Amino acid sequence: GILQSAPKAVGRRSLYGRIQQFASYLYGPIFAAGLSFWQLGDAQYWGHNAIIRVEPFMKNCALPRLPGDPPFGGEILSHDFVEAALMRRAGYEVWLSYDLEGSFEETPPNLLEELSRDRRWCQGNLQHLRLFLLKGIIPAHRFLFLNGVMIYGSGLLWFCFILMSSLQAMLEVWIEPVYFPREYALFPEWPVWYPKWALTLFVVVMILLFLPKVFGLCLVIFKKQSHFFGGTSKLIMTVFLEIVFSILFAPIKMLFHSKFLFFALLGKTVGWGPQERSDVGLSWREALRFHWSGTLTGLIWGSIVWIVNPTFCMWISPILISFILSIFLTVWTSRPTAGETFKGWGLFLTPQETNPSLEIRILEEVLSDPPILSEGGLCLVLFDPWVNALHRGLMRKKRSISRDVKAEIETKVLRGDYESLTKDEAMKLLRSPALLFELHKRIWESPKDVFDKWETYLNILNQPL
Repeated sequence: GILQSAPKAVGRRSLYGRIQQFASYLYGPIFAAGLSFWQLGDAQYWGHNAIIRVEPFMKNCALPRLPGDPPFGGEILSHDFVEAALMRRAGYEVWLSYDLEGSFEETPPNLLEELSRDRRWCQGNLQHLRLFLLKGIIPAHRFLFLNGVMIYGSGLLWFCFILMSSLQAMLEVWIEPVYFPREYALFPEWPVWYPKWALTLFVVVMILLFLPKVFGLCLVIFKKQSHFFGGTSKLIMTVFLEIVFSILFAPIKMLFHSKFLFFALLGKTVGWGPQERSDVGLSWREALRFHWSGTLTGLIWGSIVWIVNPTFCMWISPILISFILSIFLTVWTSRPTAGETFKGWGLFLTPQETNPSLEIRILEEVLSDPPILSEGGLCLVLFDPWVNALHRGLMRKKRSISRDVKAEIETKVLRGDYESLTKDEAMKLLRSPALLFELHKRIWESPKDVFDKWETYLNILNQPL
């Protein structure tokens, strides 16, 4: 029914995007192969980069509006997992084709954009609890429903674990232990500690977190493919840095996933708008508005624990440091300049950068000289009413243009001097639906000599009106 590919991340310039990009190439193949091995024909569907049997999909995967209010009611947001389960219920298999090459996607360029996407997914995955007992769903997909919920539930559990551990560490200082709780006792009752339990938990967590990364690194080295990542030494250094960044970002994501789950359970809903994919660095104000509460939490939490129990504070310092540095980390890693700096050092390189495939080479050629500019597409957008309306309707995000640039663009367009527009001016015009509409109207209202110029452009380009 569905053949899901394992797309590779491409096109990112920001440091955060490049970290995610690198991880998808180094750890992604072995992760996808493991998923395919265990899931077989009961795999997941990710909503894109897949081949679908259209007729059974339309017949069996129409999603209803769930009764009640969000998060458990309303429109099903995380639709792809549900559609895979319904396709499987209808008797069609869903496979993850982990070795199918040539499939790509763009990841979020910064932490805030990824967290915004996670908030939508959190609400969507909570709805899966309503579908867990749906008749005919196979056990594998019931497990995937629960796993989707625990992606965010695990963050809340981790937060509660750290919080309760901190309270326990402080209570041990504040409350003096009683060694003789009963009167006339002959022997004291010493506090009991189970170091093996703590050590076992620590070892298991480290294995789950880092062994897949080690496997991915070893696989690339054994296959002699490390030169695609800048060489063995650069690859090992990049893996080390990726682990450091993962450790820094994990507590921040844990805190926000806890908040997302908490607010979703309170009924605070979130929409599903378009996602930002441009590498534009975040401002300090944006990061402060998003992270001020987490930074304040880290400062207060750390100060109290340090005053009461400095030894325990050292144990949780990686988490507290992550909270405190969240604003700086978010802004710094969002900047393309930081990403380009690491790329210049030969770090966080990917095979599609060192040895791009045919698809990526074609994409780069198109982006460097967009057909909409080189083949008269901009002329068509400005002149043709239907194309103008379609382009404005597909705009994801409105962008402002400075007054001087706007005046220069208007002057060239309204005198019929289409070819004198620079590429930068043309792209800014195409990203401004208000200016496009204004100029489109003024072209049709322009004197006959200017209007005839635009018709001449289109006739030369053989573009149908």
